[in-house]
Amino acid sequence: MNRRLRPLLLLLLAWMTSTAALFDGCQLFKPRVPERPSQGGVLASYVEPDSTLATLGRAIAAKAAGSALSAYLGGLASGTVDGQDFNAVLDPGVVAAWASVTGRQPPDAWGVALEERAFGHLASLSGKNYVFDWLTDVQHPNDDELGPNSKIVHRQYMLRAIPDTPGSVDTLVIGYADLTFLHSPTDKWVITVWSDRVDPVVGVNPINKNMESYSARRLEVY
Repeated sequence: MNRRLRPLLLLLLAWMTSTAALFDGCQLFKPRVPERPSQGGVLASYVEPDSTLATLGRAIAAKAAGSALSAYLGGLASGTVDGQDFNAVLDPGVVAAWASVTGRQPPDAWGVALEERAFGHLASLSGKNYVFDWLTDVQHPNDDELGPNSKIVHRQYMLRAIPDTPGSVDTLVIGYADLTFLHSPTDKWVITVWSDRVDPVVGVNPINKNMESYSARRLEVY
């Protein structure tokens, strides 16, 4: 090796070693560790409202398997942890129709305990595979910012049952929701209020009884 090149090579080697140590120390190029699926394969993430909604959708699609229930309830506010309790406000038209048929009064509040029952009920509606979608509410396409730690998100929702082989696709749940989110002290975005609305195209008393709102499905377990 040329003696003139040897000092330059040694200097280059020393620079590369020190630079690598610097980058390793500050972890500039360390890949972000992905969120791990919860037990049972349901990926749970609540880092923003849309990820919370996606978690709820995956939990419903899992049909109560594994940790689906805990993933679903993890997106709902708990007074002991988040400072507020979850409450679902049922569509008034659905409540009136249900009360006229059953002769009963609806619950004063629809909290986590009742929501847990409704979640289990959804899994029993069909033996087909589930796909749950959150869609844009075309009448209310923009979120309402209530402050740095609270917002209202407007979405259409749809639960479909899809067969393994070619066949009919059933819509089991359809409607709209105005969802109030809280950025919890636990750094999760959780739902404090689910204000449910019937899809006006479907109506309170749908011709196809499969196409019920979330309000109607909730009252089926009460």
